[in-house]
Amino acid sequence: MKKLLLILLAAAPMALAAQNVPVVASGSLNEVSEVNRISVKFAWEGATIAGMSDEAYTLTDKAWEEGKAEAERRFIVELNSSLRRAAIEAAPFKDAKYTLLFSVMEVSKTGDVLGIASILDAKGKEVAVIENIIGKGGKVGSLSNLAGDGFENAARKLGRCLLQSFGIIYTPTEEETESIKQLQTEIDSLEKGIRDATGALYQSAKRATLQQYKRFLESLPFSK
Repeated sequence: MKKLLLILLAAAPMALAAQNVPVVASGSLNEVSEVNRISVKFAWEGATIAGMSDEAYTLTDKAWEEGKAEAERRFIVELNSSLRRAAIEAAPFKDAKYTLLFSVMEVSKTGDVLGIASILDAKGKEVAVIENIIGKGGKVGSLSNLAGDGFENAARKLGRCLLQSFGIIYTPTEEETESIKQLQTEIDSLEKGIRDATGALYQSAKRATLQQYKRFLESLPFSK
């Protein structure tokens, strides 16, 4: 029973991670929230595209270079849509105080995107890192089109994460609302499992105590 309880407790963070929510893994975004513009750059070194290196895939898909540029453009447009609430403009600025470097780790065959965002100061020093940025790819079209949808979705989630870090309240989208409901259902299930496990442990301990008390009473002279 104790082992079951430990398994249930260990499953809680797994349920959170399954929601594909970006998290600030290190550093702070407090000073970033005070600027009115931020530069955006992309890094593709080491990225895998449909199971291949970026260089190798580029040789097989002549439209990929153009597709990458379009995906980056859609990312910036969507990020600006979110950051507008914080009065921050995102673009490939040359002289911004901070730079958001989006490092692409993987683009799947369906255009799903996995990446990490590093916030760098004017000297290139890392001030914050945002991990677990996962964008859902599209449903129809070439990989360039699918990846464009993935980058747009990733930027939307990243923007929400930035706003939350800035202390700005926003209205969740339908997708986020559904994710919250799903997460709450999983948490409720875990809590029920924990209650059932601890309840069983309590009943077991209660029976053991009663049996011990009964043996004690039977050992007394007047009980015979």
